Amino acid sequence: MNRTVPLIIVIQPDLWKRHLLYREVDEWCEKSLAVLAFGTTEDLAFVLNGPEGHHVAGILYDEAEGGEVRRIVNEAPAGLRPPMAKVPGNEDSWRRTSKGDLSHIAKAQRDLEREVESIFFQWVPPESESPLRFSGTPTSRDAFKLRRFLLANGVPYIWETGDGSQISMHYGGGTVVDPSIGHIYQALGLSTDPLKIDKERLYDLAIIGAGPAGLAAAISAAAAGFSVVMVEKERPGGSAASSINLIRNYMGFPNGISGTRLMRFATDQISQLELVDWFPTITATHLERDALRPGRFVVFCADGGVMTPFYAGMILIACGQEAKSVIEGRALSAKEAYFVRSGDIQYNLERSDALRNLKTPIVIIGGGRTAGRAAILLRQAGVDCKLLARGFSEMGDLYSRIQNDGGAENFVRCAEILSFEGDDALASIRYVNKSGESCSLDAAQAFVAVGGRPCTGWLKNEGSDPSMPSIRLKDGFILTDRQLGSRWSRLPFETSERGIFAVGDVRVNSQRRVAQAAGQGVAAIASMDAYLGRGRWKKILQDERSLAWQDRQIPRL
Repeated sequence: MNRTVPLIIVIQPDLWKRHLLYREVDEWCEKSLAVLAFGTTEDLAFVLNGPEGHHVAGILYDEAEGGEVRRIVNEAPAGLRPPMAKVPGNEDSWRRTSKGDLSHIAKAQRDLEREVESIFFQWVPPESESPLRFSGTPTSRDAFKLRRFLLANGVPYIWETGDGSQISMHYGGGTVVDPSIGHIYQALGLSTDPLKIDKERLYDLAIIGAGPAGLAAAISAAAAGFSVVMVEKERPGGSAASSINLIRNYMGFPNGISGTRLMRFATDQISQLELVDWFPTITATHLERDALRPGRFVVFCADGGVMTPFYAGMILIACGQEAKSVIEGRALSAKEAYFVRSGDIQYNLERSDALRNLKTPIVIIGGGRTAGRAAILLRQAGVDCKLLARGFSEMGDLYSRIQNDGGAENFVRCAEILSFEGDDALASIRYVNKSGESCSLDAAQAFVAVGGRPCTGWLKNEGSDPSMPSIRLKDGFILTDRQLGSRWSRLPFETSERGIFAVGDVRVNSQRRVAQAAGQGVAAIASMDAYLGRGRWKKILQDERSLAWQDRQIPRL
């Protein structure tokens, strides 16, 4: 995101502590803010009164330097007095690792993250640097998700505290109620302006979903000269952008990289591509064959109450998965649905959740690594929780870490979850234990991490309507290439419908790996290039602004 980067100043006399604080603040901000670490206060007045003074978002200081820091800030001009906070903890908050390095204990690290988030929230940036204003209660889960995203992307903002649960975003003379992350991309001009949609354009390729697979495919497609429209219903980056797991299988990042930071790089790259129009708040509702142009397709999308058709020669389905309900085989009751709306039951834990004042006791439902990491994240924030699942073998080494930290009583094994109980708020979870007995577990807050289900409900392909493409599914997942069987002759990642491809977590036997999804997105574009061979491009490519179309007009020797 190209703008002046906000600045956090750390003042700590001890060299090793100063280095550690610099590293921890830099990592928590996803390297989206500039961090300056000083050993004394001598340079603070110089920075505040210099050209960078307007961009100082906050100061973290050692207790011994607090008096001098406050004096310097109070003597600065009125518009150059950033929020201040003492580095939390005391001498007991530091420890030496086995390698001799200085480290923060986990709780002190979480306290530091709270202070960084708090001072960035309190900062009132210059009008020229803060195009976004928010109003509403700043402590709800949705508010924390927005605040975390803005911090992790270095976006200055102003928040006006209001009553009620509704959040409004104000920018450019307009207002968006209950904005998503996609709306922030639009407000900052990082995605295509929905008011400038060319409804008649005949794109080469439509990509449904802007997760790792979709983003990688869009970048590769643009390099191949295809004109691309990409739609995403909620958040660019998909589930990877909000994952609490560090991505360790992506080339070029030997120490791992957070999903937030990796997806920020990808969306920055996408926003610079002239051949890609992308809309991060639009939901694909159904897909049809183009009745006027054989071999091509029409994707119908909704943005609020507005329905928009996008015409494309090829389709890439990369819409991934959504959270799976914890109660299988039946819909949620009215009371359980109310608990979901109120936030007492939540699907997936995000890093911003650890900063909130969560209701206790907390139960995490799930026995995999995501559930394990969620438990560790909460315990590091000083919040006790229990895990409820059929088993915990998929948790791997995280099981022993949690067990050593809090004991075996953290793990509750069940055969089936029966219901969520409570009157006006969640109070307990009823389940059947391994002996077949009905039991109850106290819970004021439940986080569900039991895997996902493919986002393919919008593919109405029963085969009875000839206008609809027929895409073969297995348990909701899309079958492609060899998965279709020997009688189907299909290119890699091509579905049962010629010209429609699928990649990432929406495919059968997905491994849910970011690097794998991105690689599939790139490989699918190579398959599309092969698909256009033998003159097929003449009816598939019809966008004269497309470099792929223009290149194929040149006679081959």
